[in-house]
Amino acid sequence: TWFTKQHPDLARALHEEGDDDPAVWNKLLAAVDWSKGDALRGEAIFRQRACQTCHTGSRALGPDLTGVATRFSRDDLMTAIIYPSRDVAPAYRMNVIETRNGQLVTGIVAFESADGLIVQTGATTTVRIANDDIASRLPSNRSLMPNGLLKDLKPEDVADLYRYLQTLKPALKDKPKK
Repeated sequence: TWFTKQHPDLARALHEEGDDDPAVWNKLLAAVDWSKGDALRGEAIFRQRACQTCHTGSRALGPDLTGVATRFSRDDLMTAIIYPSRDVAPAYRMNVIETRNGQLVTGIVAFESADGLIVQTGATTTVRIANDDIASRLPSNRSLMPNGLLKDLKPEDVADLYRYLQTLKPALKDKPKK
């Protein structure tokens, strides 16, 4: 495509999973004693890795994680964390917008109107782009969630994080009144 020819490095970055070696991750996950996870330590890891920045609150960029350990198998959940761009729901896919002055803006389109776009480029950052300033707009299968969030964790840390994710239960719905 035109974008790939004009910006090969960016195109490659947007469509690769990175240099994550599956053998390294498989070895780490095989060493995890899942029964020994500690939710409090896992919550600390969740916060240290800034997961709450994108996965909690009304301005969350990523999916709500309540009940995530009941919706996905442990293996699928670990795969989603290790390779966040492998399977991205349409609502969380990024767009690459090139402006007429050559600026590249990458993020999730948060709002679109007849006048332009508001692009969420990070947890707390947005960019407004007028339609007249847009030279091209291409969808990407890439997630805003960065690779490497489990990098440098020990097997017990991974067990702790998973145990914490198991505690994120969906809120109980009020029973309808009769």
